[in-house]
Amino acid sequence: MYQPTTDTTDLIVRFINAPHDPQLQDQIAELRNKGPEQAAYLENLLKHWLEDDLQPLPVTRRQPNTPRLLKWCLLILLLIAVIIVGYIFFSRQPLVINKNRTGYIDSLLLKDGTKAIMNGNAEIAYPQRFDKGGRKIYMYGGEVFFDIPKVSGEEMQLKIGKEVTLSTEMASFNVRMDGRSVAVYVINGKVKMRSSGYDDLLLTPGLQGSLTEQEGLQQSVMRSDGALAWKTGRLHFNNVPLKEVLEVVRNYYDIQVEVPPSAREALKRSVTANFDAEGAEKVLEVVSKKIGVFITKDKEGRYYLTLK
Repeated sequence: MYQPTTDTTDLIVRFINAPHDPQLQDQIAELRNKGPEQAAYLENLLKHWLEDDLQPLPVTRRQPNTPRLLKWCLLILLLIAVIIVGYIFFSRQPLVINKNRTGYIDSLLLKDGTKAIMNGNAEIAYPQRFDKGGRKIYMYGGEVFFDIPKVSGEEMQLKIGKEVTLSTEMASFNVRMDGRSVAVYVINGKVKMRSSGYDDLLLTPGLQGSLTEQEGLQQSVMRSDGALAWKTGRLHFNNVPLKEVLEVVRNYYDIQVEVPPSAREALKRSVTANFDAEGAEKVLEVVSKKIGVFITKDKEGRYYLTLK
C-alpha cells in the first residue's frame, strides 16, 4: 500500500489551498504520473475534499533544527574571534622600555632614525621596529629631546602619559613631564598637541604647549631656549619676561619660587643675563638686582619674590 511522504502531503495540501497555481498544477500532474498508487491516493484525497467540502488544510513545514543551527553559528563566531585575537597578538610587537638610570644625560637611536636624548630618570617605550603605516613612541616621565626624521610621509605619534598625544611627520622638540603636567617646546618642524576636552594646538618653532591642572592646555611664545637648559647646561636670557625666566629656573634647578599676587606685576619685567655654571642662588640674586625685586629663601628651601 502506498505510503505518502510528508513532502507529498504538503504538496497536495498546498494545491487544495491554491488550485489555480500553475506551478502546483504541474507538480500534481507529475505526482499523478509517477504510478497508479500515487494517482489513486491523489484522486481519493481530492474526492474526499470535494465531497465533504474539506476546508483548506494547514501546510505542515519542517522546522529547522534551531539548536543545531545556533550551535554552528556560535562555533563560526568563536572561530572568527580566535583568528582576530591571534592576528592582533602575533602582529603586535612587544615594547622596549628604556629608563635612564645612569645619572647622566643619555641618548639612543631608534630603527627609523629617531633620536631621543634623555635626561636622568626619563622613561620612554617603543617597538623594536616600526611597522609600515604608523610610528608610535610612549613617554612615561622625565625630560626628553626628540629629533624625528621624515619617513615616507608616515606620521609619528608620541603618547605622553595618559592625557597628551603629539603627532608630527618631522620635527625637533623637547618634552618635559612632571606628574600630570606636560610642556612641549618646538625647535624645528610642526607638532600637533592633543588632549581630551581641549582644542588641538599646532606648535611651530619658538612655541610651547603646556598642560596643567590649573590652566588646562595652553600655548605660549618662548623668548629663550631655556627649556633646553638641562641639555645645553646654559641659561641665556635676552630681554626675556621674568615669568619665563622663573619657569626656566624652577625646572632647571628643581626649586620652588613663589610669587604672591601683590608682586605679580613684576612678572612682565624683562631680564637680560647669561649663566653657564652658576647655582640657583647666584642666578636668582643677579635676576633680582637687574629688575629691582627681593628674592628670599625660607627654612624649607622655598624662594619668595616680593617688590621693593
